Amino acid sequence: MLAVNMGGGIPHPYRPEAPVIDLAPVGRALAAAQQRLSQRAGRALRMEIEPGRYLVAPSAVLVSRVTDVKATTTNDKGPGHNFVMVDAGFTDLVRPAMYGSYHHITVHGAGAGGAPEPLVVAGPLCESGDVFTRDDHELLQPRQLPRPRIGDLLVLHDTGAYGLQMSSHYNSLGRVPQVWLEDGHLHLAARRESLDDIVRAECFEPLA
Repeated sequence: MLAVNMGGGIPHPYRPEAPVIDLAPVGRALAAAQQRLSQRAGRALRMEIEPGRYLVAPSAVLVSRVTDVKATTTNDKGPGHNFVMVDAGFTDLVRPAMYGSYHHITVHGAGAGGAPEPLVVAGPLCESGDVFTRDDHELLQPRQLPRPRIGDLLVLHDTGAYGLQMSSHYNSLGRVPQVWLEDGHLHLAARRESLDDIVRAECFEPLA
């Protein structure tokens, strides 16, 4: 049976307040389109759609650990902010640095019960873009979060789409290990890459 592929397009609600897409009317529209196209073609056609981020995005999170909490002062370059430094960076999740994408962040640990305050979450890389709380104009956008303590965990949610696949070896850092959770049990699906893994393909061979 021939198929008509409608491509992707089912979005995922990255923000907690965003509505979840109701698939029922989507299904009805596709069923109606399948009938009309089949009638026009004079033969049965199958409708296909790629769910994409709708299924993949919420399937993974990026777990980071707080390494420092510090403040900057206001100067001629802009206002000061309270920074939460974590051990994950744009090598692990580049979407916020690349185009200001939003990922919900939660605090887990001793500081999780505190009152929310505006905090900027940044990584360990020596780059001004290594910030997880940026807007779509690439400007710092503090997030209302309880102030964590050093050693607490910060979880960046909905990283299943474009997270690992867009990660990199910038600064010769190995990509993060992947942990699979199934039926309450954890399994190591991929270990952290070592320096040997990163340089494995490097060589010095004459070409002529």
